Amino acid sequence: NDGPGGGGAGGTIVIQSTGTISAQLSANGGDGGTQLITNSESEGPGGGGGGGVVATSGGVSATFARGGANGITTSASLTEFVPNGATQGAEGQPSLTAPSLTATPFCRAPDAPVQVFKASRATGTTGDARLRIPGADQTYTITFRNPGPAIDANSVVITDIVPSQVEVWTGAFDGSVSTPVSFVDGSGAAATGLVCCQTGAISYSTSATGNDFSYTPNGDYDPNVRRVRIQPTGAVPDGYDTARTFELLLRMRVKE
Repeated sequence: NDGPGGGGAGGTIVIQSTGTISAQLSANGGDGGTQLITNSESEGPGGGGGGGVVATSGGVSATFARGGANGITTSASLTEFVPNGATQGAEGQPSLTAPSLTATPFCRAPDAPVQVFKASRATGTTGDARLRIPGADQTYTITFRNPGPAIDANSVVITDIVPSQVEVWTGAFDGSVSTPVSFVDGSGAAATGLVCCQTGAISYSTSATGNDFSYTPNGDYDPNVRRVRIQPTGAVPDGYDTARTFELLLRMRVKE
């Protein structure tokens, strides 16, 4: 019974086509609300919504972008002026030419940055081996995640600083992985398709800074290693639908 709402705008229709479309396209504005009351109370009805836009590149049977009708009041005190100030929506633009595909702007969310996480756990599951105590073996997991655009071939480089409290293992990761770093790619749509960690993909430095990764490790727990650099090969597809991920696993031992 109080002031009804106005009609919504007609919106926009854009169609790219090479032939005639056998359809009617309507972007009409919505009708304004009517005050349904029979006593002397009189509030303004809703105005009509403006017509929208119809743009096509081919022929169309019919297009419409009419303005919506204004509402009225049924108040007994305003029988001589039932719109009570409400106006009809303006006519839209029903016959525009659609821009070419290359000129059609679009918006999407900003590209999300690559994310890298690092976590550690005790490698053993029983006795002292499950603790973070001197002499205990630890597994460090570096997780790479790309939720954004594709990454150029051979441009992913992971450099990990070895904590001063541990020594990095530089032999075979375990009985099934002969390299010091175990690479686990994402599954299904999350796969990166990268290849790692073949000869040359893993290098070591005895310094926590700089670009010298020419150190040859001892093949055991090596206290001289301060950084490990891992360079997978291949390009990473975009992760807009499903983020692309992989994991790198390294072993380290808590110093005595």
